[in-house]
Amino acid sequence: MATNSFKSRVSAGVGTTFTSIYTTPASTSTIMIGLNLACVVTSSITANVQIVKSGGSTVYLIKSIPIPTGASFEVLSGQKIVLETGDQVQVNCNTASGMDVIMNFLDITS
Repeated sequence: MATNSFKSRVSAGVGTTFTSIYTTPASTSTIMIGLNLACVVTSSITANVQIVKSGGSTVYLIKSIPIPTGASFEVLSGQKIVLETGDQVQVNCNTASGMDVIMNFLDITS
């Protein structure tokens, strides 16, 4: 019997290196239902979000999106993204420790 679990992941102080905020576990499918990026420094930033598939291919959800100081950006805005076993969600921005990230999702484990 499959089990469903709502979860969230946060990552504070994301900087210039791509940071994996979530990897879908074995025997699990994940539905990403929310992803917010917040600028936490005194100047605007540009942010990137990418999905790295378990097979190695990479696709961007957003690339070089500007976020003003003190503001946030809702990446999905009502959409849903399905992640399969081994898929990763990675984020970065153009400023050291410039962004906080929260991801909300539903894990479906078989």
